[in-house]
Amino acid sequence: MATMTDYDDFCDETGRLIDWVEANRLGIASKICGVCTYGRTELRSLQDFCRTYDEYHLLSQLGPHVVVNRVDPRARLYLLGNGNSDPSLNYVGRVNEGISLAAALKVARE
Repeated sequence: MATMTDYDDFCDETGRLIDWVEANRLGIASKICGVCTYGRTELRSLQDFCRTYDEYHLLSQLGPHVVVNRVDPRARLYLLGNGNSDPSLNYVGRVNEGISLAAALKVARE
């Protein structure tokens, strides 16, 4: 498993979609959570979108500083990417709010 600690590098590697205009053009602009960030209620439509546009894949935000490059039903939010879709790739950033690095890595590995 590859763990990245720089969020910008992780977004570049996974091709995280951050352009609202592009998302809107694709018909997948977020309706509830903001720019290119999607809630649990949108998971099914995101999965349908990824089946239609196979160059896209889902990323799951498991906590404030933990994002995995795959679908995880425990996610708080979902993101779209069109880059490296290796499911072992994850981001663990700065650790705060009493969360230890070991705990964050454990969540990312599960």
